[in-house]
Amino acid sequence: MPSPSRPTPILSALLLSIVLAGCTMPRKPPTDDEMLPPSAGPVAHPPTIAVEQAAPPMVSVAPAPPAPAAVVLPVPLRRPAPVFPAALAERGIDGTVVASFFVDTLGVPETVRILRSPHPLLDAAVVEAVRQWRYEPARDAQGRAVRHLVQVPFRFRLED
Repeated sequence: MPSPSRPTPILSALLLSIVLAGCTMPRKPPTDDEMLPPSAGPVAHPPTIAVEQAAPPMVSVAPAPPAPAAVVLPVPLRRPAPVFPAALAERGIDGTVVASFFVDTLGVPETVRILRSPHPLLDAAVVEAVRQWRYEPARDAQGRAVRHLVQVPFRFRLED
């Protein structure tokens, strides 16, 4: 007489997953007829269910402190003009260079950036000039020197 065979581990795992899948499958929501007790019969008007949403909790948020603003802007003390590059003057190239830089707490320009320019030689002339500029630094409401962003256009124009 043959001995009864035992299921292999793979078969056991497969059977277990099928059983568990059947237990966790979502059920179809009951219909109105299935919700009524068998003796109740048809209902002319189904009951109304009121659903209220709770009001969100009241939260008060304090406004963020204002960013420290310069009350007194930096005052120029020394601003030598940039030198118009001779090579560009000879070729008839002119235009406007817009530079941006910070005036530090000692009144010295730092981080000079060219925002717009018609030619790199004009950029170099502006950067060289701005590095020689000096300011009375910007001041905050308490009179402390603060770093301040400055933007300056430089117009290089050929005279006729």
